[in-house]
Amino acid sequence: GCTSRMAPQRPHHHLVCGRCGAIRDVHPSGNPLADLPDDERFGFTVSDVEVTYRGICPNCAATA
Repeated sequence: GCTSRMAPQRPHHHLVCGRCGAIRDVHPSGNPLADLPDDERFGFTVSDVEVTYRGICPNCAATA
C-alpha cells in the first residue's frame, strides 16, 4: 500500500519515465553523499540525499 511507498525498508533512488511517469525503485552502488566534495557543500551539514534518474521506459521506447 501507500504506507510502504512512503517508508521504504532500505534507502533507494528512483528511475522515472519522462513519457508515462512510470517509477521504479533502484539501489545503485556507491554513496551520493560522499560524491559531494566538502568545498561544494558551502558549509551545509548534509543530512539526506535524493537522486532521481530520468529516461524513457522500455514500453514507451517500443512505441516511439
